[in-house]
Formats: sequence, C-alpha cells, structure tokens
Amino acid sequence: ELPGGTAAPYMVVTQSQPRSSFLLSLPDEVVLFAAAALLADSLPAALRLCQTSKTLCARLESIRLQAEGRRLQWSRPGALTTTQCIVGNHGRCILSANNRHMPWGVGGLLPTTGQTSWRVNITGLRPQPWVFIGVCHASGQIGWGLDPTGRLACRRLHQPLHGQIMACSEGDAHIPPGYPCGEEAQVMPTVGPPLASLLLQPTALLLFGPTTAVSVFVDHDVGVLGFSVDGGAPRHALAGFPPSCALRPWVRIRDDEMVTLEGWWSRPAVCHAAWVDAPAAAEE
Repeated sequence: ELPGGTAAPYMVVTQSQPRSSFLLSLPDEVVLFAAAALLADSLPAALRLCQTSKTLCARLESIRLQAEGRRLQWSRPGALTTTQCIVGNHGRCILSANNRHMPWGVGGLLPTTGQTSWRVNITGLRPQPWVFIGVCHASGQIGWGLDPTGRLACRRLHQPLHGQIMACSEGDAHIPPGYPCGEEAQVMPTVGPPLASLLLQPTALLLFGPTTAVSVFVDHDVGVLGFSVDGGAPRHALAGFPPSCALRPWVRIRDDEMVTLEGWWSRPAVCHAAWVDAPAAAEE
C-alpha cells in the first residue's frame, strides 16, 4: 500500500523481463516508495538501486541525496581538530601519522534528532589495541568514548599541534556547559583495571582485540550515549547530553592502530529504553 492508502498495482515479473525494465515501467510514486523502504532497511542496497540505470538514477535523485547525507567520513588533518593522523580510503580510515603522539580524529556532524548508530572497525598490530571510540562536541575539542578497559573516557585536546590530550574530571571548566563528564564510568562488564593502573599491570586483559568492531549509539532526542562490541547488545554509557546537541564521531588511537568507519550512520531498530544498563559500581 502506498502513502495515503493508495493500493499499489499488482504486477508479475517474468524471467525474461529485465528488472530495470520492470522498475522503469512502474509509476514514480511506486518506485520512490519502494526505494524509501529499501533505504530504511539497507543504505547500500538503496544506493545500488539508484545506480541500476541512468533513468532510475534521475527518478531516484531524492533518495540518492538522502543516502549520501548519511555517509560518515573522518575530517582531513588540519580540518577542525583532526590531528596527528593520516586519513584514507575516501575518508573512512584513519591511522597515526606520528608515532610520538596520540592521533585524534573527528568526523562530520551527526543528525540532531532521532537515534543514530554507526560501526567502527579496529585493525591493530598489537594483540590489545589502545583505542577510544565514541563522540565529540561539535567543536571537536572534547570527546567521550569507550576505552580499552570497558569504561568511559572523557578527553580534551590540549595542544592539537603537539597531540597533547588531557583527561577530564567532573566539574572540569573545559567541558561545555550542560554537557556531562562520565570519566571512568563502567560501561561493559569488568574487563581490566582502570587506565591509571595499566602501567602497573601491563598483561591485564583488555576489551579490544586486533579485529574488534565497536558500534556507537546516540539518542539525540534525550541526550544518551551507548555502545556495543562485536555485535553485542547496546549498553548505556552516558546520559546528560543536551537534547538535540551537535555531535560528531570521535576516535583516539595509538601509533600502530587503524580504525575504519563502516561508511554511514543508520537508524537503530532498538530504542535506548531497551539498551542494557551499565554495570553497577559494585561490580568493578
């Protein structure tokens, strides 16, 4: 059924009838309705549909623009606050440009309404990559991310040209007014000791492996951040962001790691009310 209650025409596609010819024979409203439904289910499939033929590409221009608007890319070094990084693969991959500093990467602005999610794939040369993945303020100066111990990290870019990064604490004047801190809040079940203790326990088990995939979830309407690892259930990480505030994807990596954006953000099917609650402090 089409929008407005109009019944969609019933048609049969024979094996000898090319799919593109069949699609071209349909009314514009039917093609747009089908493409919009496909976009909601699978952005790559919607883009492939738009590329089926030049005629369909023209008819589905509005769908293509919606799909392109969901693309995620890391900002090039020198743009915003992306620093000490090399960006490649059409803006999807980011890795260190200088092994003396911790790279800091930010992406484009996310939507400010509804819920969004995206996935970041880690490629590490070490068995336990040292990566922070999450979101940052629109300015790119403050980031909130899942750290290798399964806790939340709140970091600020102190001196971009020198790659100096500082940890934030509750009440830190550098955190924008109305934004939370959440430093060292437990997100995942206890995996390793806090970051400050890792120098004393270099063999401690960490959350991330050399091929870990981290999914980031944001409910922009209520200001909530969550994470999942390797396809697990989303977990609450931090609440208290201003509703509809402007955020960007954010990552902090070490000199021998690379992270790759999946390529686009999507609308998750699970609302934040169904996310798994973060472990209680007593579980640490």
